[in-house]
Amino acid sequence: MGRPQPMPPSDSRPFFYGTRKSTPEPKYDYRNAPEMSADPDIIRPYGPGKFSHIIDSYVYEESLEGGETIGDVSEMGEAATPVEIDAEGIAGRGLRGELPDRKPLTKAEYFYLRQHPYAIVYEDNEGFVSVSYFTSKSEYDAAIRHAEKAQSDFYQEQGGEN
Repeated sequence: MGRPQPMPPSDSRPFFYGTRKSTPEPKYDYRNAPEMSADPDIIRPYGPGKFSHIIDSYVYEESLEGGETIGDVSEMGEAATPVEIDAEGIAGRGLRGELPDRKPLTKAEYFYLRQHPYAIVYEDNEGFVSVSYFTSKSEYDAAIRHAEKAQSDFYQEQGGEN
């Protein structure tokens, strides 16, 4: 199941466009997986609403735990929050029923998060959230630098300071 390509922001400014990326789904080895919820082979869609996938909502919750935000939704129309994903912690909270939907991760979700330990959470001025996942620290760091440059460029164009 492939992840959809995130869309650019809805307004005319291409603020963080280019920092978002889609990663092909990995091949999974379930032999050492903790107990997971039913239907282990899917990454569940969130349904209509704020997120594209259930795991995006879990990573969004992680981003609220003190991550540094790049940009400002009210000023720029979008904000980005880098997150180093704790897949084991998310899986444990799922098994204890502490995740937002009270369901454990599927095996596919667990392994996807394990193989993509870095993410950037984007939130737009309409409240929609998208998440770009990264397998390597260098790709993640490059996307952060790109977002920081986009923020700097925005404020320079506005005549303000970042």
